[in-house]
Amino acid sequence: LETAMRCKEIASKPPIVGNVAKLYDSKTGVGRDVALSVKAKATLQAGIILSAGSISALFARLCKEVDPPIKGLTFHDLKHTAMTRLSKKLDAWDLCKMTGNKDIKLVLAVYYKHDAEETAKKL
Repeated sequence: LETAMRCKEIASKPPIVGNVAKLYDSKTGVGRDVALSVKAKATLQAGIILSAGSISALFARLCKEVDPPIKGLTFHDLKHTAMTRLSKKLDAWDLCKMTGNKDIKLVLAVYYKHDAEETAKKL
């Protein structure tokens, strides 16, 4: 939820330089830098080693164990939630760069909701 990273990207244990995770192997085949919050940096540096499959399996198990159980939620769904949250803090270009999305039009259409009142406050 802090980074919008995929399981495989988290499992790759990316090197951290300052407050940035350096991804060299991503879904798109293009590396990218992921800005890290304090919480995300601490979590990635905790030394927990899990495969992408293990991350997904543990998440699925946790969804079943909560009361009431959460049905149909996957770890990948957290990427959408994270991007929605990050869209409140980052402009569309920065969000695309951080998450590796190449289609800014799609990102704008899905994650950015225009609020005229919020825009008015900025004026």
